[in-house]
Amino acid sequence: GRQPLAQPRRRADAQRLACPVLFLANWDDTRVPREQAFELFDLIGSEDKRLHAYPGEHGQLPEEARAASEDFLARYLARLAGLPRPRCS
Repeated sequence: GRQPLAQPRRRADAQRLACPVLFLANWDDTRVPREQAFELFDLIGSEDKRLHAYPGEHGQLPEEARAASEDFLARYLARLAGLPRPRCS
C-alpha cells in the first residue's frame, strides 16, 4: 500500500510553516492522492493558508492556477514591503 504523505520530517516541517501558503492540488492526482494532499495541508501551521484544488492528474494545473499563484505572491510581497495592495488580473 501507499505510505502516508506526512512522514515525520514532512509533518514537522509543515507544522513549522508560518508564512502565508497557497496550496495547489490536483483532484485526480494518482501520484499524490487528494487525501494525502489534504492531510499535508491540514498540518501546515500557518494561520494564512489556502487550498486550491483543480481537476486533473499530477501537474495538470490550468492557467487560472498560475494566475492565482502570481496574485497570491504579489499580495504577500506587497504586504512585506508595506506597499498598497496590488491589483492583479
